[in-house]
Amino acid sequence: MNPTPTPDEDLLLFHSRRIGLREDGTPIPIYGGARLTGRAGGVDLGLLSMQVQDTPQSPNNNYTVLRARKNVRRGSDVGAIFMTRQSTDDSRDYNRVYGVDANIRFFGTTDWNSYFIKTATPGYTDGQYAWRTTVNREGNFLHVKGGVMSLGDHFNDEIGYYRRIDARKWLLDTGIRPRPLSWQRHGVREIHPHVTWSYYTDHSGQLIGKNLHSGVTLFFNNGGYTELSVNPRFEALTQPLRIASGVPPIPPGDYGWTSGS
Repeated sequence: MNPTPTPDEDLLLFHSRRIGLREDGTPIPIYGGARLTGRAGGVDLGLLSMQVQDTPQSPNNNYTVLRARKNVRRGSDVGAIFMTRQSTDDSRDYNRVYGVDANIRFFGTTDWNSYFIKTATPGYTDGQYAWRTTVNREGNFLHVKGGVMSLGDHFNDEIGYYRRIDARKWLLDTGIRPRPLSWQRHGVREIHPHVTWSYYTDHSGQLIGKNLHSGVTLFFNNGGYTELSVNPRFEALTQPLRIASGVPPIPPGDYGWTSGS
């Protein structure tokens, strides 16, 4: 099973909890399935196939996921994925997801991570893509990660988890980790001032959301830690947002707020 997505997770390409559940969270009976993992010709392989039962609300469907990954150098790998949801009653009712990814390490402390994904759903011809590229430097004192992710307006991954489509995310995660000896004598092993900022725009560049976490964390010699942070947020709603049954929807508009912890 996949872990529960974190509040900052924008795309989980494969989220197994989507199998056997309808949109409203009602369980769908599962006939059974199989999983196979192994290695062939230096390539790591994984295969999962599940068959769900026919119900009045949903037809028979088969869910299949195939993943391949190959190490290309020390600390680096390339891979490919193919996923499908196929109705066994109607050949025109399907959802396909396929793409490639690469994780390349440079100079020991710097990584470049990227993927490009396409989806295929009947009725759509364009905007069925997602891509992401980030560069990360993980040093003992300074860490910096920056990148961009984009999802098309018709991206549709029925075995995944994602928050929004027709959007671009700009991200920055950086900080320093000083360890002054004078603080360590008083029980503080490390001071970690940091920022984790995400800006969301539509494909014309208009701001539609932001999450700006800025904080200072103190790590203690005994393994404990504490953090002070401030977190400005912004969301632009273009249509009413319903958050629960029986609760009036939030009307369209620009909403900004700040929380501290």
